[in-house]
Amino acid sequence: MNLLKQTFILAFGLLYSTLLAQVPNVPKQPGQVNVNTSNYDYSETVETLKYANSLFNLYNEYNSHLAIDEYTNELVFTDNFSELRADVNDVEFRRSGENMGIYCKYGGECLSAKDIDTGVAESPKSKYTFGVKENDKAVPEVDSTIDRLNSMLAGLSGGSSSSSSGYISAIVRKNLKIINDAFDAYNNYETVFSVHGNMLHWDSSVANVKANLNDLTFYINYDSKWIVMKCVHDDCLVGSSSRDDYSMGLSSGSAIAPNIEKVLQAFNDLRREILTN
Repeated sequence: MNLLKQTFILAFGLLYSTLLAQVPNVPKQPGQVNVNTSNYDYSETVETLKYANSLFNLYNEYNSHLAIDEYTNELVFTDNFSELRADVNDVEFRRSGENMGIYCKYGGECLSAKDIDTGVAESPKSKYTFGVKENDKAVPEVDSTIDRLNSMLAGLSGGSSSSSSGYISAIVRKNLKIINDAFDAYNNYETVFSVHGNMLHWDSSVANVKANLNDLTFYINYDSKWIVMKCVHDDCLVGSSSRDDYSMGLSSGSAIAPNIEKVLQAFNDLRREILTN
């Protein structure tokens, strides 16, 4: 009888273990990390953060540091002033002149903030920029670091990065830099351009607008000293009160920006590169 009972208990234990092993993605208990690594190698996150923070240590004077809170799936940025947090799905990294920054993808204020010393909550933010510079110029590694960080965020959110292929070509980066450097110098509204697949986005202190590059043409209004984004057919702009065109000033005092024609060429080169590759 004892032998039969022991045999039954052993068989039941083996069956239970087999069934348990077949249950996919068993949730962790509260307080434990539950990261789904079936499609994403988390070691890539570790290496990307290590690389970015090493650049900050060398070229940022305010103790800037990036981390991922695995419990909340939030990007965490700290420096001498603030701690910023946002869901990895809601933010991306962009170039802004000689700075780089964390930007809310969809407008609004997705970055929560608190004072680094007191812990007192600050006003939420739509972006936060910081320097990774040498002699007041962004170090050459900034653009590739932005690409790596955006790929990391895409992996953590289970999506794709800001371009349709997960990669932004050197030609796109070059032309975005020409455009954003000009707007940093000659536009008063902190306007920053980025691309997401075939979509061109521009975010400023007054609006967050996007449109498909297939539907846009660009020209200069010399009288008003504006760059104009114009819809080829019908209304194509999202996020603007004007649905068929959008104008942005590029000027210094009463004079038109000296590189405005170079900026126009950069828009056209960027569009051609995005739509043909």
